[in-house]
Amino acid sequence: MNKFMVMVTMLAVGVGVVLAADLTEVSSFAVPQLVSEINTTIGEADTRLDAVEATGVGGTLAAAKIIVGNAGGTAAAVVVSGDIGINTNGAVSITSGAVVNADINAAAAIAHTKLAPVEPGYVMVGNATSQAVAVAVSGDASISTAGVVSTVGLSTNYIVFDGTNYFTLTFTNGQLRIKQ
Repeated sequence: MNKFMVMVTMLAVGVGVVLAADLTEVSSFAVPQLVSEINTTIGEADTRLDAVEATGVGGTLAAAKIIVGNAGGTAAAVVVSGDIGINTNGAVSITSGAVVNADINAAAAIAHTKLAPVEPGYVMVGNATSQAVAVAVSGDASISTAGVVSTVGLSTNYIVFDGTNYFTLTFTNGQLRIKQ
């Protein structure tokens, strides 16, 4: 490839336009056709450059800005705002406190390890304002960290009424028996 072919190829590739002409042999290529092809390529490059300049965003962009199409359909450099930020390396971060309970999908399947810790022997109970709170098991029962519930100070027999029937509950050797 001679210097002329390299120059024309670089011009064509540099502006993103591929010449339709066969440049393998300059001697067999008609000079007027070559000039026409080069003028077409330069014209297309000028059109593309005009389009880029018309957006108002030249070859530079201020740090931590992005290009966004505005309401008029023109590209504009803007600062990222709202619940995220962006740095000069393009890394996006969520603003502290931006994610709230309403933002979490009910099907998100959040791991229990991501929730606030609960003290050993405590259980989660809905309080008077329907908020889950950790409370210690108290009264005649206790719970271990393995989830085993133990009773203390219970009598061995209870009578329970469910609104229709009476049942006898009997505790014997750690087992609960129910009789109607």
